[in-house]
Amino acid sequence: MESDSINKKISNTQNKKSYLISFTKINKYFIFPFLSPIFIFIRDYLIGKAKLKDNGVKATFQYEVMDGFMHSLCGLFYLIYFFRTRTIESSPEKRSSLKNKNLKIFLLILVIGISYTIYISNSKILSKKYTVFEIRIYHLVFNTIFCRLILKYEVFSHQILSIILTLIGWILISIPIFEKISSLDIVPNIIFFFGAIFYPLYLVLFKLIIQKYYLSVFLNMLYIGIFLLIISIIGLLTYSLIDCNNLSYIKEIFDIAENNKLFYLALFFGTIVKAIFCLIIYYFTPNIFVLTNVISSIINWVFNYLITKNKEETTLNLIFQGIGYFIILFSTLIYNEFIIFNFCGLNKNTIKNISERISIEEIELDIQRNSLAKEKDTGLYFEAGDDNEFIVTDSN
Repeated sequence: MESDSINKKISNTQNKKSYLISFTKINKYFIFPFLSPIFIFIRDYLIGKAKLKDNGVKATFQYEVMDGFMHSLCGLFYLIYFFRTRTIESSPEKRSSLKNKNLKIFLLILVIGISYTIYISNSKILSKKYTVFEIRIYHLVFNTIFCRLILKYEVFSHQILSIILTLIGWILISIPIFEKISSLDIVPNIIFFFGAIFYPLYLVLFKLIIQKYYLSVFLNMLYIGIFLLIISIIGLLTYSLIDCNNLSYIKEIFDIAENNKLFYLALFFGTIVKAIFCLIIYYFTPNIFVLTNVISSIINWVFNYLITKNKEETTLNLIFQGIGYFIILFSTLIYNEFIIFNFCGLNKNTIKNISERISIEEIELDIQRNSLAKEKDTGLYFEAGDDNEFIVTDSN
């Protein structure tokens, strides 16, 4: 009876794989990757309503200062964590590792801060002046490469399929841009492409510090925020001296928009975005953050073309974009393993499949243990003899 029950468990586990497509239960922590694009949309919408002043490079430095504030405010969550866990001693191994590698951590934070500053400058300046392609797709490609090279993450077949589908979707949503782009936009797009390297580098190095050097995710954010504030203010002061031979721009640092109240509200939501970002990087991988954040582009598209009834695009372009965004959303669900294809080995390295294989192996081990226990109860058990032949031995 017991063996029949065990065999039934194994059979039930194996039969779950018979469907071509299956779905997984949503882990409670998966709410964070899908909350992120919603709050990003709210932040960007408020910034748009606040109407940033178009004052060129100065506005870029001002935005970098504001982003430094968002990082720093988010980093203050570390104080809550610190006071809640101050009575808990970290392991000697972790303390020793952190102490011996402070210089490496400092250098990594330095590279992270510089990378993020370059990304902001590149994206803000070029996207305002020229017609450029969707930058989040570049982030996906470079982030996958950096995760493989720096974090040593393996890329599995279902993830490769997801990335390919995302690129196909990107081509479809880029058709209107192909029609608008001119010869003057070619060089800026090349710069835009290579400048997009720095945001994935920021993400991967952020994860590396947490994963390898045991630094608190919020403390890491605080350090980066302080560095961004320093480098941005220095840049703004330098530009002010060059442009007008005084430090007048520093007085206008908080006068970045026509409606400053809406802009500060956007900063509040931006701080929430940073906090969610910390939780995503802590519990998941940078790839999941980048891929899921493509959804924010989908939300923007739906809002612009369906809610505000924007008629600038042709019907054919809207169809291409709709199909493209649907493919991207579908590929996001595949990458995050909400949708699993149980053919061509696409399910082999999914969490669900691995868990099922572990369950089968545990059941088989239980069978072996029970069998060995019965043999010992009878006074007989097997042991290996010469030439790997098994002989029966009387334990009595």
